[in-house]
Amino acid sequence: MNKAEYNALMMSSIKSLDTEEKVDLAIFRPLGLRIALLAKRLGITPNVITIVSVFAGVAAGHLFYYDDILINILGILCLSLGSTLDSADGQLARMTGQCSEFGRILDGVAGYLWFVSIYLHLILRFYPEFGLPMVAGIVLGVLSHSYQSGVADYYRNAHLTIVFGKGELSDTDELKKNSADEKSAFSRFVSKIYIAYTEIQQGRTKNFRALWRFLRSNPEIASYSETKAKFRRFSLPLQKYCNGMTLNSRFFAIYFALILNNIWVYIVYEVIVLNFVVAYTIHMHERGSKNLLDELQA
Repeated sequence: MNKAEYNALMMSSIKSLDTEEKVDLAIFRPLGLRIALLAKRLGITPNVITIVSVFAGVAAGHLFYYDDILINILGILCLSLGSTLDSADGQLARMTGQCSEFGRILDGVAGYLWFVSIYLHLILRFYPEFGLPMVAGIVLGVLSHSYQSGVADYYRNAHLTIVFGKGELSDTDELKKNSADEKSAFSRFVSKIYIAYTEIQQGRTKNFRALWRFLRSNPEIASYSETKAKFRRFSLPLQKYCNGMTLNSRFFAIYFALILNNIWVYIVYEVIVLNFVVAYTIHMHERGSKNLLDELQA
């Protein structure tokens, strides 16, 4: 495979340059693509890669428990492996046409399991020194993390769906209808979890949801290149904040806290800094959505 073919394959395996993070493009996407190509030859499915990533992330959390910088570095390597596999499963799914709602749900669950392990082991490590206030701070961090990641994922999929027509933007009404059609109890249970997650994502996006309903009701307007360009104009600058609320920035904050041996570094970053970022992102996205909807309706 020559360089041009590799670059073309790389571009086809990612969602869009608009929504990709620089660290991912430089490190995790190239490594993930190589794993995806190997998995494709071996007949390994994206969901299998996702499950393996869970073990890597959970192991990383355990290694962060120890007050030993070498063991912590090993944990960082495990977490980096998890991130690479997290890239590979999506790239493999897009390469082989195996994208599915279940795969997306499983990918989200994998990320949460990583952080359950990380948060639990950080509590066990730092509790003797910082006590209950630290536990309360991490609990607030967990709640903040869940909401921030949901909002970031929602806005990235909104951008991909409206601008490129290839996002996975979910609608709760459709999800509820599909859930009722599920035959197995397990599938209905997973669907209900995903519906609850989507409702949390949509909680403060009134203006965008109104815009999205209007565009779906008027496909000729939604497909117009000028409409896409106007949406991209206010959505694109916010993608860097969405990326900042996801995994990589948290990883660096955790690494910094481990190096300083002070968990408050991470708690302040997640509870204060990232909550300010999510509030600003929602405000700007809602303002842009309202302005665009008013213009289109006029």
